[in-house]
Amino acid sequence: MSAYESYYPTGAPAGYTGSPGDGNNCTSCHGGTATTSPGWITSDIPGSGYIPGVTYQITATNSLAGNGKKYGFEVSPQNTSGTLLGTLTAGTGTQLVGNGKYVTHSLATLVTNSWTFSWTAPVAGTGNVTFYGAFARG
Repeated sequence: MSAYESYYPTGAPAGYTGSPGDGNNCTSCHGGTATTSPGWITSDIPGSGYIPGVTYQITATNSLAGNGKKYGFEVSPQNTSGTLLGTLTAGTGTQLVGNGKYVTHSLATLVTNSWTFSWTAPVAGTGNVTFYGAFARG
């Protein structure tokens, strides 16, 4: 089976969000070319920034058209060195991989293209947190 035909219906392997720390993105397994527009990440984090220790709801939405294909994703809140910042908690249809550093789909489906999970903000003084994400349809 070629890499382009590979997909992970029960969750992506850890470390493929495209973050500077990961060094890999979804094309490492799926082939093709990475784009900058297949999905988005939204949250209830205030515009003024996170409050340390508070838990927020994060939603990852895959905007790629279905066309009979299954959706998947992987997200990780990191700094530019690739360190996990805060704590992830899986939601419905999601699971944690990579010792809790990444959240991914637990079952790729034709129906679900949006997943919600929780993130507890890190301690004060941590600095900026970037949510890196990779979205696939395969």
